[in-house]
Amino acid sequence: MNKEHEFQRLARVWCDETEDGRGRKWLHVHPSFEQILALGVEAIPYVCRELERKPDFRWFNVLGRLTGERPNIPEGDYNLLELTGFWLEWAREHRYF
Repeated sequence: MNKEHEFQRLARVWCDETEDGRGRKWLHVHPSFEQILALGVEAIPYVCRELERKPDFRWFNVLGRLTGERPNIPEGDYNLLELTGFWLEWAREHRYF
């Protein structure tokens, strides 16, 4: 299985199994989350395509962990579309997307 298919499988499992909102902590200890991170920077384009297709707050932590970057937006002012724009622009500037 290639990395993109592996990412898609892991993303589907992670999103499906954390969709019920059982708590933010569960998002970050789910086995698929850890496996997505284990794909390393190669996962960044896949995450960005997913984020562009369907913006979702859960991808921001994945991108932050993979890149070490944090948006320069005051905490509490986070907005789904603004953060999505930040990450997609960042990925384009760094030629991941």
